[in-house]
Amino acid sequence: MWAQELADARYRVLGIDISEPMINITRRGVPKAAFRVGSLFEAAIPPCEANTVICEVLNYLFDPENSRQRLVGLFRRIYDALAFGGVFAFDIAESRQTRGEPRPGDSPKGKIGWCSSKRRRTRSGER
Repeated sequence: MWAQELADARYRVLGIDISEPMINITRRGVPKAAFRVGSLFEAAIPPCEANTVICEVLNYLFDPENSRQRLVGLFRRIYDALAFGGVFAFDIAESRQTRGEPRPGDSPKGKIGWCSSKRRRTRSGER
């Protein structure tokens, strides 16, 4: 479990999920971490060195807060919370996982992983 790996490595861990049963299971499994029930599209994001959004939660279509506009807002809030040099890593499901039809270029397991880091801008605006 990712939260356990982070807690064991002495990172401060905050987990957020819309499912109360999932949060309860994870709380029992990782007592050193903090967990909250809620939509990641509404949750406050504390200042951090890294942020991971994994297990395809960005695809949660049953979260009424999920939309393209809200996703852009979430990415902005995560970026704003990251320290310079901080990392944001996430995964999403591709079309073959959500619709059952593979597209040319789909990854073998139907997932895409992304990672981005926050850097200071130079005076010329370059990164």
